[in-house]
Amino acid sequence: MEQAADLFQKQGMQNTSIENITSACGISKGAFYKYFHSKEEMVLALVEKYYAELFAPVSEKADPLKKLEQRIQKEFDQAVAYRSFIFELTLAFPPGSSSSVVAYLEKQHDSLFQWRKDALLEAFGARGEEMAEDLLVLADGMIHGYLRLMIWRNQELPIDILSRFIVEALQAVVNKEGKIRSVLPALKTPAASLSQLQNELIKLQLQKKEASETAALILEEWKTETPRSILVDALLKHLEDQTNQSNEVIALRIKWAQWKGEQQ
Repeated sequence: MEQAADLFQKQGMQNTSIENITSACGISKGAFYKYFHSKEEMVLALVEKYYAELFAPVSEKADPLKKLEQRIQKEFDQAVAYRSFIFELTLAFPPGSSSSVVAYLEKQHDSLFQWRKDALLEAFGARGEEMAEDLLVLADGMIHGYLRLMIWRNQELPIDILSRFIVEALQAVVNKEGKIRSVLPALKTPAASLSQLQNELIKLQLQKKEASETAALILEEWKTETPRSILVDALLKHLEDQTNQSNEVIALRIKWAQWKGEQQ
């Protein structure tokens, strides 16, 4: 199958015929059809091989942070090794199209997210569990952004340094340097109810006398059956400014956003 992958990279997946493949591999058409019913089925086998290699275990002796770094590095190494194949695969089987290849890719994308999440939870333990969903989005964004440069712009980057940088960036978020707060709800944590938000705001109102008037206006809205989101958003932002971006108000704004999401 390696010869077929090389052929796809040279000629383009759409332009490569079964005859081209059998000729490059030194086999007859009969031998090809013994294993594959179509070119698409062979492409699917190549994609399966890609993910089997990607998900192969990394060093068990490494500490969790190092293992996370090794997994990220493996993603980059794998993508670079298959750069041309991935490019052709995207052109021949674009996301959203109907084919067994696209269906398999979508399934493996979910598996990749779980693979990353497991590594993040192992690396950061209890400290990272509360922020696991945010960490997953951050990791995906960084990896995707650098892969776009490496695959689509053919930019060479030092993968070992890059992988270490991503892990260190995630670690800085977990350590909550500055005023970093989780935006997505913690794993298996339901959104706060409107009554819980009211109670938190009442406590805040007692602590921050300078923000009492703004807090009272927000409470009025939260006591109605249908709070006006635009008004509450503006009042909460004003409350944050009044309290010099206090952690309590930031947390309240995040919980309010999560509550709104639950109502949609």
